[in-house]
Amino acid sequence: MKFEDISKVAGILPLDNWSTGVTIDDINEDGWNDIYVCKVAPVSLISTHNELYINQRDGTSQELSIDYGLDFSGYSTQASFFDYDLDCDLDVYLLNHSVHSTHS
Repeated sequence: MKFEDISKVAGILPLDNWSTGVTIDDINEDGWNDIYVCKVAPVSLISTHNELYINQRDGTSQELSIDYGLDFSGYSTQASFFDYDLDCDLDVYLLNHSVHSTHS
C-alpha cells in the first residue's frame, strides 16, 4: 500500500512539538471527520495547546480549537468525544498525564 502525505495541503500544520494523541471524529457534527491533536504543553519549549482541525469539506481543514473551547494547555494525552449528558451534542473526555507519583 502507498500513502500520500497531504497534511500541508489539508492545512494540518502542527507546531513543532510533541503530540501525544490524535482523535478523529465528527466533532462539529456536520457529517465530516475532524481531527483533535493532544499536546503535552508544559514540557514543550514553545507555548502550545491542543489543536482542533475542522474539516472544510474541500480537502482542507482549519485549526479552530480556541473557537470550540478545546485549546487546553497541559499534560493531555488523549481525547474521546461522546454525548455524556445525553443532550444531543458532543462532550469531550480529556485524559491527562499525572505529574504526581502514585508511590509513597
